[in-house]
Amino acid sequence: MTEDLEIKIKYGDLQAEVKGEYSSVWKYTNEFFKKVRKEFKPEGESTFSVEGKTLPEVITDLRDNGFFDKPRNSRATHRRVKELGKTGHTKSAVAMQLKNLSGKGELVRKSMEFFGLDGQGYAYVSPWYDLDQHRKGK
Repeated sequence: MTEDLEIKIKYGDLQAEVKGEYSSVWKYTNEFFKKVRKEFKPEGESTFSVEGKTLPEVITDLRDNGFFDKPRNSRATHRRVKELGKTGHTKSAVAMQLKNLSGKGELVRKSMEFFGLDGQGYAYVSPWYDLDQHRKGK
């Protein structure tokens, strides 16, 4: 027996209420948060300061600025972190933080194969990324 989910969301003037099975509720809330993000996200790629920030904070800022709007592996993330001037971290440290952040729900971690990418290991995307486009049978 599956139980229906009921979710009410209020963010400023925006409100949403949805009830149903997990998959339909997830799709609706995902679309809602995409709209919220689009509404509040500045046009173009914004820059941010990494000075005084921890590695998890920098990765979260990357997520908030659209870096994980498409699948990224730890190597690409490490390269971007270095480009921003945060050079004191190894590839392993970045990979570990990506895994930790995905465990907290800040990112979604899936195999490279899931996204149809070459190579072994994992890729990471924002929580609002539409995973259904990669599911088999769709």
